Amino acid sequence: MRRDVFQAIADPVRREIIDLLSREALTVKEVAEKFAISRPAISKHLKILEECGMLNVRQEGRERYCQINPKSLLPAFLWIKQYHQLWEDRIDSFEQYVNTLQTTQNKMSELENRTLTIEKTLHASLDLVWQAWTQAEHIVQWWAPPGMNPEVLEHDFRVGGKWSYSMKMPNGERYVFEGTYREIVEKEKIVTSADFKPMTVNVEMHMHFRAEGDKTHFTFKVVHETAEYCKQQEEMGFYNGWGSAFERLEALLNTWTT
Repeated sequence: MRRDVFQAIADPVRREIIDLLSREALTVKEVAEKFAISRPAISKHLKILEECGMLNVRQEGRERYCQINPKSLLPAFLWIKQYHQLWEDRIDSFEQYVNTLQTTQNKMSELENRTLTIEKTLHASLDLVWQAWTQAEHIVQWWAPPGMNPEVLEHDFRVGGKWSYSMKMPNGERYVFEGTYREIVEKEKIVTSADFKPMTVNVEMHMHFRAEGDKTHFTFKVVHETAEYCKQQEEMGFYNGWGSAFERLEALLNTWTT
C-alpha cells in the first residue's frame, strides 16, 4: 500500500506522535510510555510514519531512536494553505456581511426612534384616496381644522416639485406650510419634506398606499431629525392632530362614495 503524508496525519495517535517527536528524538520505548495503548500498537503507528517518509529511525546500541522529518509535512502544509486562504477569505466576507447587517440594524433602530407612524384602513378605493392626497383642491378640504381655510400658494405634484399652503390661525397670524416632493410612486408611495412652522420643521413625510379590495390601507410616517425632537412632537399632540386630519379625510371620502 502506498503511504503518504495525508495517511500519516489521518490518525489522531499518529498526529500526537508527530507532535511529540517534533520537540525531541525519542526511543520507541519512550514513545510507547506516552500512550495508554500497547507497545505493538505504537510500533505499528511508527512503522506507518516511517513508510510515509515522516520518520527517521536510527539504531544506537540496543535502542532505536525516532526523529521526525519536518520536510515530509510540506505537501500537507501546501494543501492546507490553499484552503486556509479560501476560508480566511470566506470568514472575512462573513464578518463584513455581519457588520453590514449590524450597521443596517442600528440604522433601522435609529430611524425607528425618529419616526412617528399612523396606519389606517380607509373605506374608499385607492383611486379616490390617491386623488385626495395629490390634488390641491381636495387637500385643502381636509388638511386643516374647520374654519381655517388653507390657501394654495403652490402645488407642483412631481419629484422635485414644491407645495405651499397659507393658513390663517384663530389669533389672526398667518402661517405658511411647505415642502418638496422627493419620491412619488403612482398610487403606492409619496415622500416629501415638510415644514409646518412654527410647530414642526425639517421633517420628512412618507405616505404608503395599498389597495385592499374596495378599501385602501394607508400608512403615514413622519421622520424627524432626532429622537428627542420626535418625542417632543409626539408630546405636543402628533397623534391627536394628524388623527383629526385623517378623520376629516375619511369624512371627505365618504361624501365621494355615498
